[in-house]
Amino acid sequence: MYLVFALCFLLSEMQKGRALFKSKVFSLSLIVFFSVFNFMLASKMGWLCFIFIAGFLFCKQLIALKKIKLLISGFLLVCVAMFSLYKFVRIANEKVNNLFAAFDEKHIDPATTESSAVRVLVWKSASQVISENFWYGTGSGNAETELIKVYDQHGYIGAKEKKLNAHNQFLEVFVALGFYGFLLFCSLLLLPLFIYKGKFPMYGFWFLLIVMINFSVESMLQTQAGVVFFAFFYSVILIGKKS
Repeated sequence: MYLVFALCFLLSEMQKGRALFKSKVFSLSLIVFFSVFNFMLASKMGWLCFIFIAGFLFCKQLIALKKIKLLISGFLLVCVAMFSLYKFVRIANEKVNNLFAAFDEKHIDPATTESSAVRVLVWKSASQVISENFWYGTGSGNAETELIKVYDQHGYIGAKEKKLNAHNQFLEVFVALGFYGFLLFCSLLLLPLFIYKGKFPMYGFWFLLIVMINFSVESMLQTQAGVVFFAFFYSVILIGKKS
């Protein structure tokens, strides 16, 4: 998240013809370094966020310059590069294969701890807990206990042994605080868009996009790194906009 958000700043400023640093070479070097570092972290969501944001800024710039042929060529080049990574880079191949395998729920081993597959089992368990505690939730202190009970009920050995949380912040909030807490949580994310309407800063959109993509696959606010990222940058964006 931190890397992708930093890349947002660097790429967005360069796309506007500005640079955060006097030396454009240094800015480009940072972009390359952060991009490689992001790939080496082997986070599927990190890859997805970076590809989406970089692709959007690239397309926006080329459309503004009316370079449609270059846009098409760039798109084809990215497709070839991604296919090459999938075919020839083992870690990328494994990540993509595991992701597609996770969609076939019938063939998921209940004892699995593989990140993509176990998430499907955890989300299914969280949905069951939500259906049983829809309006008021389990309470913030009982969410993990209730999830572990469902893991035990369905024989999800891997999830039970690791005491996994919901691995989805939206589900995590719904499990713990119920429907009303879930509504308040969603309003925290979406209300500023309506309050500021067309004046909401672009960096705010990037931030919310990164956060919501990561919220969809991680209980981000259950970790210190996630809380610090969300609280600090969201406060800076909103306070900066207000001032």
